[in-house]
Amino acid sequence: MRRRQMLAGLAATATTVGWPDPALADPVSAPDIGALALLDADITNAVPESTARLTRALTRAWTVYADTRYDELCSQLPAIMGAAEASWAQAAAGRDGLAAILAGSYQLASELSIKLGNDPVARVLADRALTVANASGDATMIAAASRSVAIAMRRSGQHEDAVALLIAAAQDLDADTVRAGPDVVAAYGSLLCTAAYSSAQHGNGSRALHLLGQATEAARRLDHTRSQGGLRFNATNVAIYKIGVFTALGESAAALHHASSVRPELLPNAERRARYCIDTARAWASHGKPDRAHQALRVAAQHAPQELRRPSVRALTSTLTGALTRRS
Repeated sequence: MRRRQMLAGLAATATTVGWPDPALADPVSAPDIGALALLDADITNAVPESTARLTRALTRAWTVYADTRYDELCSQLPAIMGAAEASWAQAAAGRDGLAAILAGSYQLASELSIKLGNDPVARVLADRALTVANASGDATMIAAASRSVAIAMRRSGQHEDAVALLIAAAQDLDADTVRAGPDVVAAYGSLLCTAAYSSAQHGNGSRALHLLGQATEAARRLDHTRSQGGLRFNATNVAIYKIGVFTALGESAAALHHASSVRPELLPNAERRARYCIDTARAWASHGKPDRAHQALRVAAQHAPQELRRPSVRALTSTLTGALTRRS
């Protein structure tokens, strides 16, 4: 209960890593590979599928996302969304489970749209995910969809609204009760990490650090990694968020300290490894070390070349190239 009260109060205030040195792949402009098509999944000719088949298809799609094969996912996901929509619309029974699957497909489409640099599409799809998640009654799915909406809000500059939504969703989970299962605690921790980053980007350092503390406590309550909405939550996940939070707060030395605590080889997939490398690159750039930042991006290119297509990463690469050119 004390944790819930603290979250309510926050809502009211709304060792060096050694990098390999391959040549950095030139991050080409992202091709038009279908973000808009994700808005128009066609259910006219879609054939309803069983919950089991849709679950397997969505699980495979999340794996493709985790492998950063975004071009491939763009070609696969509309069909999954269409089948999930048709199945939910026509089902006479089992609608809650189908709603959770449909919400998950919308959430994945929102995440993919962000990777493709289309934030407006991401927001629409996240809103759809939350609407259907609420219909499903699945608490962790509602939390995951709320997180997607909040990310889209933050990216449009609505930081305070994003934090308020995230904290409200965290409170709704009742994760501080003895009845809360590990999946609920993982969902709770993921919401707090995202709220901390949103707070840091808005310059609210005290709130960001408090939320990180609560997320760290949630990670301690889990005895092993849990998946939730395509994410993985554990202490390493919190450490990676700390890199971004401290960089956003202008404390690059602290960000690099947390980066040094992460063992990249233990990260579960290409998307997580690339996220870690890119966040570390931003910390090095903020620390006035463009050469180290450039090396970190080289590692990201090894793990996930399609991640380097993202507009924000391309902008970082351009800035670093300019800085290194001026030094030479």
